Amino acid sequence: MLKRSDNESARNLGDAAEVAAAIGAVATAAEVLDETYANAKAMAAASGMPIPSAKKWIVALVALPLALMFGTYIPQLVQGSNEMQANARAAAEQIALAQKALEPVCEYVSADDPHERYQDYGYHVRGYLHKGDSDSRSTYVYLDFDTKGTLTGVSYTAEIDPGLSLEDNLARAEQDFETLCAPMPNMNVKTLNPELMAPHGIPNEFKEAFLNGSIYDTVSIKMSDSPIKAYCSFDTEPEEEFDEYTHPRIYLMLAGKAH
Repeated sequence: MLKRSDNESARNLGDAAEVAAAIGAVATAAEVLDETYANAKAMAAASGMPIPSAKKWIVALVALPLALMFGTYIPQLVQGSNEMQANARAAAEQIALAQKALEPVCEYVSADDPHERYQDYGYHVRGYLHKGDSDSRSTYVYLDFDTKGTLTGVSYTAEIDPGLSLEDNLARAEQDFETLCAPMPNMNVKTLNPELMAPHGIPNEFKEAFLNGSIYDTVSIKMSDSPIKAYCSFDTEPEEEFDEYTHPRIYLMLAGKAH
């Protein structure tokens, strides 16, 4: 603003202020460069990197980023990648054992491939009793593995046919669960709790509640006497909402407890 003044003295003051500001900026930049240079030298020394014989700005702009990258990020990335690969191999071995054990009793078995895609929430193996089973109406066993291949949970699902009596549906579900449970004791996979591998049937408390209800009444029983977390439930819709898109099912869900 001073430089735009009509007064010559004021214009001269403006020129002087601009020079002073420029000098101040250069001084500030020099101080920052000195500090960055010192930090770069310290980081490079801590990371075992030789200090190049170069100007301060080269060391500051090159040595510091390299020291940070090679001293911090690269080792972490390598270590993380190695751990993920090791976990993927371990998980794949356990999944293969589960698949092999289920194939004799299941017409169709599907499983996640840890080598194909890493999943931080774990992996699953699904054994369908009948090949034609779909997501909407099916009978299957569902195995949960963590990222290292340890079995953490097992669930059994049996479809319910609304055209059959509750007694017939319950008998069929018990038979299906017995068939799907059969391979578990000899599966030989690592597990959070060995009780997950034991044969499990539908508890009497659930049977009583199921048979005393109707196709429209939900049931949920927690098996409190089990050494693992165990639930048995019947999921359905109330009569006014029950239609051809409703697929009632009996679930038996088992989850290991971390020690």
